[in-house]
Amino acid sequence: MISILNSPREYPVFYKPYYDQFDFYNGRDGWEESIASIPTTAVHLYAIHWLHIEVHNGGFCQYSTRGCSSNSMKSIQ
Repeated sequence: MISILNSPREYPVFYKPYYDQFDFYNGRDGWEESIASIPTTAVHLYAIHWLHIEVHNGGFCQYSTRGCSSNSMKSIQ
């Protein structure tokens, strides 16, 4: 499967400095608290990154049943 997201990725540079701050394992409240001080662009790119990984690996069902779905609203934005 060919995808623009499978090409060399430059977008992680935007969220990489904040990578250890993101917390989608402790529900929606943990996620919201963890992103409070992170720039919106970095949050959106991180959320889209996980959406792509989970859907490409197992589909929307997998995405919606894992912890990373707590960032789904940011993926939509």
